[in-house]
Amino acid sequence: MSEEKKSRFNLYNYLNKDGKGVPDDVDETRNFSFFFKLTGRKFGKLVQLNLLYFLANFPLFFVLLAASGYLGQTTTAPSSAFFANLFPLVSAGQGNPVISALYGVVGIQGTMMINTPLTFIFYGLGFLLLFTFGFANLGVIYNLRNIVKGQPLFMLSDFRDIIKRNWKQGLLFGILDALILVALVYDMIVYSGMMRYAAMGIFIVYFIMRFYIYILIPTFQLSLYKVLKNSLLFVVLNIKRNVLALLGIVCVLVINFTLLMVFYPLGFLMPLAITLSLCMFIGTYAAWPSIQEIMIDPYVEKEEEVKKEKPIFRDHLD
Repeated sequence: MSEEKKSRFNLYNYLNKDGKGVPDDVDETRNFSFFFKLTGRKFGKLVQLNLLYFLANFPLFFVLLAASGYLGQTTTAPSSAFFANLFPLVSAGQGNPVISALYGVVGIQGTMMINTPLTFIFYGLGFLLLFTFGFANLGVIYNLRNIVKGQPLFMLSDFRDIIKRNWKQGLLFGILDALILVALVYDMIVYSGMMRYAAMGIFIVYFIMRFYIYILIPTFQLSLYKVLKNSLLFVVLNIKRNVLALLGIVCVLVINFTLLMVFYPLGFLMPLAITLSLCMFIGTYAAWPSIQEIMIDPYVEKEEEVKKEKPIFRDHLD
């Protein structure tokens, strides 16, 4: 292979080049201070995973393009809603100086966007996000779990393999997950009073459950019902770390929103660069130690005890 081909940028190699040697953070305690140390070490990987998340959710770009207005047509129309009431009077010749003056104000033209058939086609393509959403979360969070565990990363190959092994649950829960999130957000916007607070409470509990769901699916061979049940139990069992993770995610979102208000270009680029993967990393960092302690370590210790008790050989006379 020529030097020119070796030096040529390759996205697959760029996202998959880690995985050499023994990681230096395997035996370190996953406490609060170590989170910042690990985030600093793996910041570049978090940026790559954020990029990978958007690439896996490619239908989102169809929605953004349709919503941008580039596929529509612009026209002019009166910007005031009162124009429709005054126009019949003026057209029928029943105007007076007051109506005429008011008509001149409410009749000011404004620019509006009209959706074209191509716009609706791209909105329709955006519904493919239902089928990619679960796969993207599954693949990215699996890589984040490996970061928390201290394992070397083979980003794209791990992403591909874990989806291949868990595609049924990933697809089913991805559709269910997207619909639940949309329904809960809709309820928080539409309802008021106690119903809104109830919807907010359910959203918070479900949002924390998602820390565990996308880890449990590839880690254990469980039915989707048991995954949801165990995730709900972990919301209570790991309440302290869950609350800290939730506060951390809120802080990241507040910083992103503040930058959006103060310096729009940077605030706009943050979700594309780091925001989403960092929020998922915070949830994974909070969830994995509890999963390991409750669901993995006891069984590993049992297996080690059985191996110790089992004799290497026996006398044939016994």
